[in-house]
Amino acid sequence: MTMEYEVGFLELDNGRCPYLQWELKLDKSIRGTVRTRINRLRLGQFWRL
Repeated sequence: MTMEYEVGFLELDNGRCPYLQWELKLDKSIRGTVRTRINRLRLGQFWRL
């Protein structure tokens, strides 16, 4: 049985999310790498980072 973790992003009082704004500015290939690593964290695969 694998444990899944919830990954949340900071949302400011005005509704902005600085992480998502930053991520959207990244090149598509780099953004994919970042999302892959976040998904691995979500799945509990900390040793594969």
